[in-house]
Amino acid sequence: MKRIQLAALCFMAVLSIAGCGKDENPPSPKGPQGGDQNPGETRVSQYVVKDSRNIYHISNLPGNATSSGGTPVFYSFTTHDIVDSAKVLTDEWDICFDNIYNSFVTANNPDKTTPPGPDGAGRGALVVVLKPFDQVTEAPSDEVFAASDSYAAWDGFPAGHVGWYNYEMDTHIMRTIAGRTIVIRTAKGKYAKLEMLSLYKDNPENPTRSSPIPFITGRYWVQEDGSRNLAIP
Repeated sequence: MKRIQLAALCFMAVLSIAGCGKDENPPSPKGPQGGDQNPGETRVSQYVVKDSRNIYHISNLPGNATSSGGTPVFYSFTTHDIVDSAKVLTDEWDICFDNIYNSFVTANNPDKTTPPGPDGAGRGALVVVLKPFDQVTEAPSDEVFAASDSYAAWDGFPAGHVGWYNYEMDTHIMRTIAGRTIVIRTAKGKYAKLEMLSLYKDNPENPTRSSPIPFITGRYWVQEDGSRNLAIP
């Protein structure tokens, strides 16, 4: 079944997102323009550095969506970079950031998600695990992935959806939920884990409604041997 769009429609009707906070404060990734790295870090693309544990840190990856949606940002865990939207039907991207303010993390799964839609070539999936990033040591079974909607967004909206952020109706602020990790089966069948940290520029500790959005910040780790083992050495 394709991803239900009710959440997006309701979100557009009643919300004006302007800030994204966080409940945890891991070391901040480096800025987007290739600034100095800490010892042991390597820049792998314009917005991504790899640290000494082979964790990839995305910082201020620019989105382009608004409160009414917009163009998805396609991302590869192989190149660690943005993928051209012309490749939407290929397996060259693993997740995309789509929908309202690019807040939906969506797997490359032609059976469930749009994008890519039924003509897509990917065989990805994702599920939100209720554990902190470092405590996620194994990818779920194929049955768990099969039962998932293969996208992660606003927690509890629609009802029952397990997401990565809360939206505060009184302040119009999005806040990351601590202790939640997105586990991903990539488009080519490997496994990875992702912690989303912010959608706002420079990951502000106290965002406001005027904080620039969307600028994607997070960190992830990929198991390159194809196994489900997600314990970082």
